[in-house]
Amino acid sequence: MGNRCPHRGLNLSPADTCLPRLDGTTHPPRRVAGRCHLRTIPRPGMDRPPSQLSRTHTHTDRSGRTRLDSHHRGDTAMTSTTTDPHRTFHSLHIPGNPFILPCAWDVASARLFAEASHPAVGTTSLGVAAGIGAADEDRETLRAMADLLENIRRSLPDALLTCDFEDGYGDDPATVVETLRGAFAGEGADLRIDGINIEDSARGRLVEPSALVGKVSAIKEGFPDLFVNARIDTYWTGQDSLGDTLERMRRYVDAGADGIFVPGDLDLAVVKPIVDASPLPVNVLASPRYSRGQFAEVGVARISTGSLLYRAAISAAAQSLSGLREDRPAQTANVLTYRTVSQLGD
Repeated sequence: MGNRCPHRGLNLSPADTCLPRLDGTTHPPRRVAGRCHLRTIPRPGMDRPPSQLSRTHTHTDRSGRTRLDSHHRGDTAMTSTTTDPHRTFHSLHIPGNPFILPCAWDVASARLFAEASHPAVGTTSLGVAAGIGAADEDRETLRAMADLLENIRRSLPDALLTCDFEDGYGDDPATVVETLRGAFAGEGADLRIDGINIEDSARGRLVEPSALVGKVSAIKEGFPDLFVNARIDTYWTGQDSLGDTLERMRRYVDAGADGIFVPGDLDLAVVKPIVDASPLPVNVLASPRYSRGQFAEVGVARISTGSLLYRAAISAAAQSLSGLREDRPAQTANVLTYRTVSQLGD
């Protein structure tokens, strides 16, 4: 006897289940051939599935595919002739109304996050580094990161994507720009991505702010529409100085950055003066202490998951394996089925 769909009471085969949402609920299914299958999940702002939308024109998207002219990104209806995806990504950053940026480590996770109606998807350098057996922040992930973004773009041609670009994978600003162009070049002069994070630490150590100033300035000169999120690693590297953080922020703002990212387990008493002093939208990491609403109250514009979701996934795998070793039955509640995950690769 299989399990039952919680939405319509349909009997499911033992191999089938409804797809859990990230908030713990499940997507309502549809009945096909006696089984409960996932329905097409409209993105916010869409009142019917994409297959029912009227689309009459085609264009070549940033993955090189020929696409229909009318499409959707997040909660904004878009047409290829009138809307710039870079501008749309910029517009997501609203102080006091932060969006959640889930960070993917492979195509399946990126598709899962996009299908959960998140307006943009990022990447986690830790997840990518771990996947190739490398240490994070050691400038060893460039090829793997570029391949990942190329594959995500092919799978999600209309998604808004931002990339963890570490410290730019180099010291010389001109070299950093060429690295960015070589790794993420799309059609013509465009990039496959809409934004990057670039940090002021290298191999786990904070560097002089002048290093990131030069890189940010050069990147914005080469790619003026790219959203450059300047990451300040004072708290991340254990040098908890609000004064140094604010001074670095001032210099990165002057260099042309589009956003400020201060990672770490920050107290709201630290986040608020950073937000108050910043003319740019401020990005923080998801916190075990504060909710989205609490970050919104102090004016945060973006909350990144960083490596959290990747670490949660491998932690769940380790716990499942531990249960088997302790002679307990496999725990499959809230676990995606083989078929569901396989469909994420379609």
